[in-house]
Amino acid sequence: MQAAIWLSSTISQRQEGWAFDFRSALIGALLAWILIGLLYSQRTAIQSTLKSIWEPFVAWRSRVQASREEKFVRALKAVLRQRLLLRPKAPESIMQEPSFLAFAPLPTTLGEAARSARSITVPYAGLLEGHNKVIITGPPGSGRTTTLILSVWHATDSPAQNDKSSAKRLPFWIDSAEAGTTRDGELVSSEERIANLAASVVPGLASKWILQQLRKESCLIVVDDWDLLAPDTRTQMAHWIAEADAQCHDALWLIASSDEGYGDLVEVGFVPARLLPPTTEINIPNLLQHWSQELGGATTPLSDTALETLLCSVAAQSPLWELHLRAILYLRTQELPERPAEILGRLLETNLEAVDLGKGQEAVAEMARDLALRAIVSVAAAHRLESVSMTGQQILELIEELLPPKEDRPRRLDRAVRQLVEESGILVQKGKTWVPIHPIWEDYLTALHLALDERGEEIVRDHLHDPLWFTLSEFYAGLADVETTVGVIINHADVYDDQDALLRAARWGIVAESDRPWRKQLTRSIAQTFMRDALDYETRLRLGQALNLVAGEGARAFFLRMLRHTSLDVRKAALRGLGWAGASRDMAVLAAALRESNDGLRESAVLALRDTHTAGATAYLAESLPDAPDTLMLVIAEALSASSEGWQALEEATAHPDLLVRRAVAHGLGYVMEDWARERLLEMAREDSEWLVRSAADSALQRQEERIGRQTRIPKPPQVDQMEWLIAWAARQGLGLGVGDAALEMLGRAAHEGNVDAKILSALTLAQIGRKADLRILDPLLGESDAGVQQAANSAILCIRKRYQIYPGT
Repeated sequence: MQAAIWLSSTISQRQEGWAFDFRSALIGALLAWILIGLLYSQRTAIQSTLKSIWEPFVAWRSRVQASREEKFVRALKAVLRQRLLLRPKAPESIMQEPSFLAFAPLPTTLGEAARSARSITVPYAGLLEGHNKVIITGPPGSGRTTTLILSVWHATDSPAQNDKSSAKRLPFWIDSAEAGTTRDGELVSSEERIANLAASVVPGLASKWILQQLRKESCLIVVDDWDLLAPDTRTQMAHWIAEADAQCHDALWLIASSDEGYGDLVEVGFVPARLLPPTTEINIPNLLQHWSQELGGATTPLSDTALETLLCSVAAQSPLWELHLRAILYLRTQELPERPAEILGRLLETNLEAVDLGKGQEAVAEMARDLALRAIVSVAAAHRLESVSMTGQQILELIEELLPPKEDRPRRLDRAVRQLVEESGILVQKGKTWVPIHPIWEDYLTALHLALDERGEEIVRDHLHDPLWFTLSEFYAGLADVETTVGVIINHADVYDDQDALLRAARWGIVAESDRPWRKQLTRSIAQTFMRDALDYETRLRLGQALNLVAGEGARAFFLRMLRHTSLDVRKAALRGLGWAGASRDMAVLAAALRESNDGLRESAVLALRDTHTAGATAYLAESLPDAPDTLMLVIAEALSASSEGWQALEEATAHPDLLVRRAVAHGLGYVMEDWARERLLEMAREDSEWLVRSAADSALQRQEERIGRQTRIPKPPQVDQMEWLIAWAARQGLGLGVGDAALEMLGRAAHEGNVDAKILSALTLAQIGRKADLRILDPLLGESDAGVQQAANSAILCIRKRYQIYPGT
């Protein structure tokens, strides 16, 4: 109590003694304002300093708090980045989204059979949102692995606000080569086998954790290099995948394979999607800018000549890796060689020249680079041809064998060679051995080795039908004379009607030196095959494109002669060929074809004018639009949507007095994915006085929405027991369709006993899901009198033979 009284008294005394000091308060306020001013004037520097202090702590806290899934994804991306031929800091910013060629959905009625689309082009986004079991097909080097890696990046990135794609997926990667290392009895279920294969890719990852994720999460499971598996292992692996998929919560499977040998996957519900080469829509200047930033240099101005060379590379259906390497070489050296072998050769030279050998090594630098190249080629060839990986000690012994005798050896030459081999960036150390950094480099270096080997062409010829040798053989054709092998291919293609082999040889003609004598023989064979009657139209077009690239100016003269051919399909394809030849002097010929009575010829002429990519052709199409027949108007408008000059013509025609022209314009604008086109379509749909135009604009807007919403997807494989046309056909025979094998048996009856449309639809169905035994159903259709049946059957037979690697003559 006394303490409380004392405290109260003390406070009272202090309060009575306190007085406000105005001068002290003013000084304090001034100092505070000065301090605030100083802090405000230096706010940017202070913020930057605080941020630099705070960021490491934030990063550390993020690493500590990151979930196991996030850590796994980061580790997986680090592993996958090392598998790219080119390794940019941000792969997703440079990797191009490819397109795919997939089977079109089958028509539901017999009446649609003859005019139905056989294939559809699917954008990259449709790969991730369509059927959940997809085989990405293409030869090695076509970009299959890059596409799989891109899918991993996209599956884990947060979608944009306007992106309607599905939710993120947890990705798992499987190397097919590891499938053969799992012994029977080690694991209990197929699901565990798949989990174990995925765990082997990321060091330290437990397969039990993967198994848990497969059972409860939405996952992306990618399998690379299916074609590396032995036939028996493929069957076993497909069985594992089918059983594992049944136990997964929600799995999307993407498997990379060559164009052949994936029949086991089709049997368990997979559908193929062929990887398409890049198109002229690719933005070359942007690509160069991205690589310029990656390489840390100033943006190099792109000359018209350089742009034309790069676009010609795209037109020649070069793979994306070649285009990227061309861009990098151009940025480094301002050089643009024509052929792929020359590109790799110059890049290899620049890599070796970039190695700093130190002062005093100028006298031995050239000799050292030559010896280092020979050593690198030997290491790559041993790994590719003999599956031998050399250790560092073995490479030192190899270099010692290549060096001159010690008494004649320049000082420090051996040291310079070792340094060049190690620092060239072409070989990489894996464990205790050294291997080529990427299969593309391995194939090129092995081709160099074979080009100097007397048995080189014989070795290449022994692997003609091996998809794993397609890229290597192209490099070899660009380095050495393959006249004997080309003759063998031409004879094989002629005897066994194997157009695929002929097209591969055509690719050799494109990458080889232009003065090779065998190019004439190859050109003649392609031209003769182009004229054959029993050839499906898509294959004829592919042959026409190949002929244009191999024969050059001579192809134009051939296409002009083919305009007098008796076959309608040949004349249509010849018109397309003139478009690819791009000769402005053929405008009159193409213009005359627009006045033909046959719809197919007129449409081919429109597409040929579009393919010339000239302002004159675009202007002529725009002028022809008002006077064209109704159906051709739509084709012309769609062709105009392919170029910026055509966009302008379409925009100007939106006010045309003829309602049919405006309807066609609305149709064409639906293919122009630009804001102004959408605004104009909205205006037409809202304000045009004619219902027909408003309806066309609505349809065009819906098509744009579908493309924005990514509705063009990989379709599911056909279910035979659910096909409406087959159910109706069986009912007309007084039979039920049944399920499973009974439905397939009914399909075979329709192929033999049905009318033309039933035979075509049966063949189209077997093209997608047919097995080896179904070839007996298709073979008799080749003798049918109807050309449509013959073409459908021939196409289906080729598809089945590819799936099961049944080569003509074997």
